[in-house]
Amino acid sequence: MVDKDVTISQLVLELDLLRSQVLGLEQIIAQLRADNQKLQDQIARLKRDSSNSSKPPFSDIVKPKNKGASRGKHKRKIGGQQGHPRQERIPFAPDDIGPILPYEPVRVIVA
Repeated sequence: MVDKDVTISQLVLELDLLRSQVLGLEQIIAQLRADNQKLQDQIARLKRDSSNSSKPPFSDIVKPKNKGASRGKHKRKIGGQQGHPRQERIPFAPDDIGPILPYEPVRVIVA
């Protein structure tokens, strides 16, 4: 009889402990659900623009341009294909160049 009473009292204590843990977990779950709902509302609000609401078009957030494209990243490299001979312009001979004439800009005054 004594062993049964001790076992029953241990089980009752363990049951009370488990009930308190379940209550704590239910509170955590309720908090997580509230946070989840808050985040979903925030996402829905941020996705709203003039195409899917009654907001005027000027209130839409303009997306910034991609900074990676402006840094000189081109679709292809400059120059000819690798392995092909280089094509260069033949330089002028000294006889082909005429005399150098000095030039001074003239100011025109408009009255």
